[in-house]
Amino acid sequence: MDQDSDKLSAALTGIAVAAASHVIRANNDTNDRLDATQADTRAVRRELRELKSNGHIVRDTLPHVADLLSGIALATQELPQATLLPNLSTVSRPSLISMLTSAVSNFQWPPKPGSYTANGYIESAGELTSLGLIFTFEEVRAFLHGLVGSASPDSASKLQTFYSAQGLAQAIISKSYTAAQWVSIWKSVLSGGGLAGTPMLTVLAGPYTASFLAGARVNAMNVKFNFTGAVNAGTQLAKVAFPPLVNIPAVVVSSGVFQVDNVTGSEFTITNRVALNNGDTPTAAILLGSCDAAS
Repeated sequence: MDQDSDKLSAALTGIAVAAASHVIRANNDTNDRLDATQADTRAVRRELRELKSNGHIVRDTLPHVADLLSGIALATQELPQATLLPNLSTVSRPSLISMLTSAVSNFQWPPKPGSYTANGYIESAGELTSLGLIFTFEEVRAFLHGLVGSASPDSASKLQTFYSAQGLAQAIISKSYTAAQWVSIWKSVLSGGGLAGTPMLTVLAGPYTASFLAGARVNAMNVKFNFTGAVNAGTQLAKVAFPPLVNIPAVVVSSGVFQVDNVTGSEFTITNRVALNNGDTPTAAILLGSCDAAS
């Protein structure tokens, strides 16, 4: 009986040892896997820290960079979704003219940055957001592409390009025109003679009336007067305004009855050289020549 007990004990001990060995091997394998997982985790954390501190990533998260990219992203077409009927809606191009008219004068440097949530969502757009957006507009892209030459410019050409841009900027800054006047100026320049537009007649107080005859233009006009009373020589009778020119124009009156005074880049005054009486109906034939360069 003791021998049987010993045999059973030995058998059970062997089984226990074998089971223990298997458990130890399994435990070692588990520990190895855990160690490998921990090593992988540490490596991932290290790479994440390095990535987070990478200069390229840091610069991309700066508000000004995010503002510019956000503006470009605004032009992104929405991804289509499955619907029963076709979705005909598209992203509409925003109209910025009225908003830019008031916003541009308040631009500053450094540009006012936008604000973002911790996960990068926009809370308020910055000044560069509108710049990024207009880069996507067709006319802006077309204009910038139009500046491209057929070959790389030499040093002198690049300097001339810089000087021309500087000269244009300085000439513009020195003026104080309205938006409508700038439109008129560009039309005048592009017309080749600076004479685009229609004149406007303002009759000054006196015993007379005046009006343009048919076909009046900035460069040639007939002003018909109708006097209902006597007027002494040297009386300012009317003013003629026209779209502003860069330089003071040359104005000539063909009639000996009238002369022009107070000529500026946007108006002149018609004055009578001789005394006029009730019933007189003289006509002032006026030619206006621009002194602006045609090219």
